[in-house]
Parts: sequence; structure tokens; C-alpha cells
Amino acid sequence: MSNNRLRVAVVGARTHHQGAGEYIARTFAQNGCDVCAIVATSDATARAAQQTLYDKYAIRCNTY
Repeated sequence: MSNNRLRVAVVGARTHHQGAGEYIARTFAQNGCDVCAIVATSDATARAAQQTLYDKYAIRCNTY
């Protein structure tokens, strides 16, 4: 990771309710940001979002 990249965390990265978190994470990554974390309501939903982001967009991030 380059020191000048903006590091971001996305709250609610699944598409269950509003559905925007996944696409916000993708847009940050496409624009050179380091999507370093996602925050969800449970470990299970965080891991599901983490897997989706990796599978679809090759985003590797921590879960909280």
C-alpha cells in the first residue's frame, strides 16, 4: 500500500437493505483508495460482505 492512498472503511457493505455499501466500496477502490475495512452488524454478515467484495472486485479488507 502506498502511503498517499486514502484508507477507508465502509459501514454496511452488504446489499441486504439499501444495497449501496458494496458499490461504494467498489467505487472507492476503483478511484485508488485502500478499502481496508468493512463494518457490519454481525460477524456472519461482515464475512459475507468481505467475501462478496473479494469475489467481485478483488478487494481485500478486514471485518468488524
